[in-house]
Amino acid sequence: VFNTIELQQTGLRLLSQAEICAAGELSSMGEIESELEAVTSRIEKILGFRFKLTSPKSVLASLRRVRIRPGKRNERGRVKTSKDSLTLAFRNEREDKKKVVIALLIYAKTLLERLKKHEEVYRYRDKSTGRIYSFFKPLTATGRYTAQRPNVLSMGSKSKIKTHIVPGDGKCFVIADFSQIDLRMIANETGLKIGRAHV
Repeated sequence: VFNTIELQQTGLRLLSQAEICAAGELSSMGEIESELEAVTSRIEKILGFRFKLTSPKSVLASLRRVRIRPGKRNERGRVKTSKDSLTLAFRNEREDKKKVVIALLIYAKTLLERLKKHEEVYRYRDKSTGRIYSFFKPLTATGRYTAQRPNVLSMGSKSKIKTHIVPGDGKCFVIADFSQIDLRMIANETGLKIGRAHV
């Protein structure tokens, strides 16, 4: 609880877009937008017509025009244009040209997701401190939390945005494995044995 309160008050230092560009190996929002535009243009050039990547209806209509069938449907029976559905369509497709279109669409959707995550996080970056101050709210009695403005808990393990969060001057991040900590604490307090030795 104390760690959560401290994290909420002190915030997390987030690199500015200028610092990201200077770092070189990190992707800024501008670079992602440029890459997304290039990929979308390449898809449109192969298809021979324009479409709107952010509109599932437009993507689906475009796929139907070139006779590509996404592999999954939602609960209502409607065809999905998610990355999972497109991946399944890629596996089932035999024509090379169609496979290229599907692969580029999957990549474009990945870039779009990354851009949305960047925008969500950087929207709440305090310009004076260079930090983000997420609001943590207890979700259950077991100690699980949700985070809002921005949701720093929803960053995937492979998310590039995590590399933009850096420790303050003279500090470092410590990664500790708390695997089964609750079970181990109970075992320790009650004197139970796990395996061959006391925990």
